[in-house]
Amino acid sequence: MLDRRARAREQTAEEIVDSAERLVLEQDPATVTVASIAKGLGMTAGALYRYFPSREAILARVEARCLGSLADALGRVPSSADPLAELDARCCAFVAWAATEPGRYRLLARMLATPEPLVDGEALEHVVPEALRMIRPLHDALDRAAREGALGPGDAAQRALVVWAALHGALQLAKLGRFVPLLATDGVARQAVAALWTGWGANAERVGALPPWRKS
Repeated sequence: MLDRRARAREQTAEEIVDSAERLVLEQDPATVTVASIAKGLGMTAGALYRYFPSREAILARVEARCLGSLADALGRVPSSADPLAELDARCCAFVAWAATEPGRYRLLARMLATPEPLVDGEALEHVVPEALRMIRPLHDALDRAAREGALGPGDAAQRALVVWAALHGALQLAKLGRFVPLLATDGVARQAVAALWTGWGANAERVGALPPWRKS
């Protein structure tokens, strides 16, 4: 259990991450500096370094929050007697999260789209566990669906990455919705995963009978 001093230190560290997250969501993460993060809290850069060893360490915590938020959204999907319906609902939760957390989704997209890593080195120790936690709900749902015969046999880890890529790609296409109205809906994402379910051995009629995705 943390003593009063340790709790105060952790609270200040969280406030520093709050300040960094606001800046990262408002502007190009590459332009966010220790000085700008500290300024938002009325601190000096030197004082901030007493809590974090580097800018990368702070941004790693922001990345981890982003991934953790998505992991929480996927993890909140209730279990179902139907493994295919539960898997499909987790995909729906991904799309809904992107709609309700647009700033964090943009950051996630930037993390994937730019060749330069936002953070690297030792700072990644905070990011990797959240990335694994984020992919776990998809992995487990795919594994269960294969074990119970809703999908054919297959590597759940590889399939989880394919599903993630399909959903992310469909959400990126949605940016063109103002020019192509069809892309502004969740229809592309839904069709993408439905094709995956069928391709991985699910009964086509069963896939067609899955409940409609709830609107975010």
